[in-house]
Amino acid sequence: MIEVFGFDLDGTLYDDRQYIYSGFVESARLIRSKYSIDILPDLVEEYFENKNYKNVFDVVVSKNSLPEGIIPKLIEKYHENDGALTPYPDIYPILERLAQSYKVVLISDGKNGHQKVERLGLNNYFDHILITPNHGTSKGDRAPFSLMADYLNTEFDEMAYVGDNPYVDFHWPQRLGMFTVWVRRPSILHGSGDLWTEPEYCINSLWELEETVLV
Repeated sequence: MIEVFGFDLDGTLYDDRQYIYSGFVESARLIRSKYSIDILPDLVEEYFENKNYKNVFDVVVSKNSLPEGIIPKLIEKYHENDGALTPYPDIYPILERLAQSYKVVLISDGKNGHQKVERLGLNNYFDHILITPNHGTSKGDRAPFSLMADYLNTEFDEMAYVGDNPYVDFHWPQRLGMFTVWVRRPSILHGSGDLWTEPEYCINSLWELEETVLV
């Protein structure tokens, strides 16, 4: 029987394009102030249209003949962004309902996870928050899930993990015997591939938890 619901953050509880765009705005502001060049359109095109999720700053810096040494500062400015973040509409009511009967936790690989949770107004909904970069690990390891189970003094088969990306969210939860739930947000869908881990449940909104995991 499930005692604990664990959630991913970026893409699961809010549309993380909000954070990404705000970060690009801050990075572009730095370049505009130093070089009088507006790289925001290039950043948006490279990431959102060309789907370059790994080296967008490298490509845009090269395209605009900017010095490579500026890239670390661009990344720093990206993560310093403090733009408003809004959760998906099902988040507040579902977390509030789950908190009445279950422990609710967050396990996220996202940098600045605690600040994101605060900006989303979700601090009071979680019994514990584990941001993996702060512990020198990631969801690609067993460690964060073991740390959470130890902290809560619970067994893996009493835990469920809800995420939006089968490439990274479900490998270890599945191996450890946790329930896995993929919430397919319409704005952010991930294709299949070699790293894909098929979850036990697939839902289109958190409202469907009551029709699947909680039945």
